Amino acid sequence: MKLYLISNRSNTPYDAAVVAAETMEEARLTHPEGYRWDATKNEWVLPHRAGVRCGNESWVPPSKVSVKEIGDAKETQRAGVILASYTPPY
Repeated sequence: MKLYLISNRSNTPYDAAVVAAETMEEARLTHPEGYRWDATKNEWVLPHRAGVRCGNESWVPPSKVSVKEIGDAKETQRAGVILASYTPPY
């Protein structure tokens, strides 16, 4: 398991997050709130709660997410968001 910095340069409330994931692609498919990208619906959804959507205004689609490996996670670390940077819209 690796640690990744995911970020975007768009005008969204979330601008970055640190996530634990097995691959860069898994990190790219992780929303800073823990949502996952559903390519069939073209939107962010909660994987364990059918029908719960995020709305695409809080984060960008995966194609616009920049991913940078920043280190190794502890063996006990579970995949997911560790820390997110949120700036509320004004």
